[in-house]
Amino acid sequence: MSQTDIDKLEQRFNALENDWTQEQWQDADYLREEALNLEDSDLELAYRLMQRAHNIRPAGPVIKNKLQEYRQRLMEEGSPILILSSTEDPIQTSEQEKRVTTEAPKISGHQKIWHWLRQPFAAFVILPWIAIAIYFLLWASPRYESHAQVIIRKPNTQLAGDASSPLLGNRAANSAGDTQLISAFILSRDMLNHLQSELSLFEHYTSNQRDMISRLSGTASNDQFLSYFQRHIVVDVDEASSVVSIKSQAYSGAYAQQLNQQIIAKSEDYINSIGQSLARKRLTFIEAEHRLIEDRLRKAKTDLLRFQQKYRLFDPQQEAQAVQQIAFKLEEVLSDKKTQLLALREYMQDSSPKIRSLQREINALEKQLVSEKQRLISQKGQQDISFGEVLARYSAFQIKVDLAMQAYTSSLVSLERSRIEAYRQLQYMVVVESPTLPEDNSYPDKFYNLSLAAVVLIMLFGIGKILIATIRELE
Repeated sequence: MSQTDIDKLEQRFNALENDWTQEQWQDADYLREEALNLEDSDLELAYRLMQRAHNIRPAGPVIKNKLQEYRQRLMEEGSPILILSSTEDPIQTSEQEKRVTTEAPKISGHQKIWHWLRQPFAAFVILPWIAIAIYFLLWASPRYESHAQVIIRKPNTQLAGDASSPLLGNRAANSAGDTQLISAFILSRDMLNHLQSELSLFEHYTSNQRDMISRLSGTASNDQFLSYFQRHIVVDVDEASSVVSIKSQAYSGAYAQQLNQQIIAKSEDYINSIGQSLARKRLTFIEAEHRLIEDRLRKAKTDLLRFQQKYRLFDPQQEAQAVQQIAFKLEEVLSDKKTQLLALREYMQDSSPKIRSLQREINALEKQLVSEKQRLISQKGQQDISFGEVLARYSAFQIKVDLAMQAYTSSLVSLERSRIEAYRQLQYMVVVESPTLPEDNSYPDKFYNLSLAAVVLIMLFGIGKILIATIRELE
C-alpha cells in the first residue's frame, strides 16, 4: 500500500467520523459491527474502526480477538497500515482519549434499534418475515375447505352369443380412465361456467371483503379466473380404490359446501350423459342394421309373391309332384285299359260296342297323359319356360327368403341384447362422503407459511452473502 492509499484510507476513516453522530462514533458496539461488515470488502478500514473500538473498550474480548485477527491478516498481506496504526496508538490511548471516552454520552434506545435495523440480516430477513407474519396473522382472509368423496361405477357384463359383439367390440371397464375423465371435467371451463351461473363464483372470489392479496382481481380475464379456480379446487384420485376426493376452497364454510355440492351434481350429470350417449349410439347402429335386414326380408318376400302371382303357383315343387303323381296314375290306368282291350279282342270284334267304348277310354287317357306331361314341359301356356326352370327360379327366391328370415331373427335377438347391454353400460356416481360443512378455516396455514418464509429468507440471505463474498474474492 502506497502513501496515497494510506491517505485515502484516512480520508475514508475521517469521512465516517463526519457522517456518523457523536454517539455512534463513541459507541464501541456500533464501531465493532461496522468493522465486521467491512472486514471482507475493506480490511484496512475495518482494522482502523476495530482499533478505535478497542481504545473505547479495551477489555472487550471480541474486539481484542478481531483486532488481533485483522493485524495478523494485514501482516500476511504486508500492509503498511500497521506502521501508521502503531504510531497513532499512543495518541489514541492517551489520557485525553480516555477522558473523551469516559465522558461520551450513552446511546439511546431508538438509536440502538435504528442501528440494528441497518444490519443486513435484519433488513433482508427479519423485517420481511415480520411483514409476512403481519399479513398472515392479522390481514389474510380465512379460507374454508369442504371435502367430498365419490366413486364411479359401471356394470360391464358381456352377454354370451351376442352377434353384434365382433362388430362393435367389447368395451371393457376402465375405472382409471373414468376417474381421470371426471377429474379433468371438474377442473374444466365448462364446470367453471356452470358454477358461475349457479353460485356467482366470480363475485365471491372478487369480493372487497377479502384481502387484496388472496382475492381474485375484479378485472381478471377468463383465463386468470380459470387458473384461480383450479388453484382453489383440489381433485385427488386413489389409484387403488378409484375413489375421487374433491376439496373446494371458499371464503365461507357454507359457500364451500354449496360449491362442492354443485361440483358433484354437475359431474354426475356429465357421467350420465356420457353413458347415455354411448348407449344411444350403440342402439342407433343396431337399429339401423336391423332396419336394413328387415327391408331385405320384405323385398325377398315381395319378389317371391310376385313370382307366385305371375305363374299362378303356390308351391311349384309340390305342384310338380302332384302332376307327376297324376301322370303316374294315368299311365297305370292306361296300362290296365290296354290290357283289357287286348283281352277283349281275343274273342270280340273291333266293331263291338264294348271294344269301341274301351278304345275311347284309352284315347282319352292318352290325351290326358299327354296334357299332364305337357304341364311339366311348359307352365300355363308359357312355351318359353319349362316347369323345371320355374321350379329352379322359385327355389332361388325361397332361398333368399330363408336367408333373410335367418338374418332377421339373428338381428332381432341382437337388438334385444343390445338394449340390455346398453342399459348395463350406463355409468353412475356413488357419493362415498357427502360434502362437509367446515367450521374452522383450513387456509392459510399460518405456522407452515411463516416457517417456510423464514427458511426461504435465510437461504436467500445466505446465498446472497456467498455471492457477494465470491465477487469480492474475485476482485
